[in-house]
Amino acid sequence: MRFIPRWRKATWAVVIWTVLMALWIVSASATSTKDVCTTATYTDACQAGATIGKGIAVTLLFLIWFIGFVVFSLIWLMSRPQRRLCPVCGEQVKKGLTTCPKCGYNFAQAASVGSASTGTPPAAPVAMPPGVFPCYRCQAPVWPPMTACTACGAPLNWPVSPA
Repeated sequence: MRFIPRWRKATWAVVIWTVLMALWIVSASATSTKDVCTTATYTDACQAGATIGKGIAVTLLFLIWFIGFVVFSLIWLMSRPQRRLCPVCGEQVKKGLTTCPKCGYNFAQAASVGSASTGTPPAAPVAMPPGVFPCYRCQAPVWPPMTACTACGAPLNWPVSPA
């Protein structure tokens, strides 16, 4: 069993930064200022100064956290995966390419078929032979072990039967 989520490294950096800074801010705000001024002549003024100093320290820690959070979030945003999964062969394809170099799957054609709206109502359900099912996107006939619809290119995920 796996209890640790599979996050990107940049996500872990943001989470760890936030947790560490939260612990630091909580511990800084929870410190007592009474034992700082036990021997001072002007204890009221000393405690007021210590309280103000603690407030300034917590504010600065919050600002440091915010700046670090922005920096880590920008790193997280710019380090997104630059690849997509081919629905036919499972190859990792660079996002700028319109066809899969391994199997020739055309991403541009699948996107245009999937986004084309004709304005006509969907067709009535058609009876399919056993083992053949309608595609969830275009209602074309599909069957296991197809990995993508041949009409619209929609990826197909078949349930795994227990052996």
